[in-house]
Amino acid sequence: MDRDAALSTGLFDADPAVVEGCERVLTWKKQYDGADVLTGDDDAIVALGVDAADGPRTTEDLGVGSTLGELVESYGGDLSAPQQAGYGQVGVFVQDGNNWLGFLLGDATSVEQVVDDPAFEVTLAEATKFNRPDLIRDGC
Repeated sequence: MDRDAALSTGLFDADPAVVEGCERVLTWKKQYDGADVLTGDDDAIVALGVDAADGPRTTEDLGVGSTLGELVESYGGDLSAPQQAGYGQVGVFVQDGNNWLGFLLGDATSVEQVVDDPAFEVTLAEATKFNRPDLIRDGC
């Protein structure tokens, strides 16, 4: 789906401020606070992100506020080991064919912190297709 098709569903608001060099952003209407939609230069949707506990969740009811332990329990061996994500943060990932889910883990800055603490909470969840989620929202 491209940006215009997404807007035509009535589920999104367009971000009127486009910053050069950044992906254009769509935001969910009010019922989905804390969720965003990133589009690429060709206006195709490239990522769905959630940074609020009351935002959309996975079919396993995981999302912002879930713990690393809950992710491990739900995804088991399909969940990656903790690894570095954008801006020196730590995340874990699930890949199903071309589909990806990424979960940013709190304020962790090193993989070692996360491995020893299954209580680390998800602060951003991101779904992408073809590419591993960056787990970055930098104001674009």
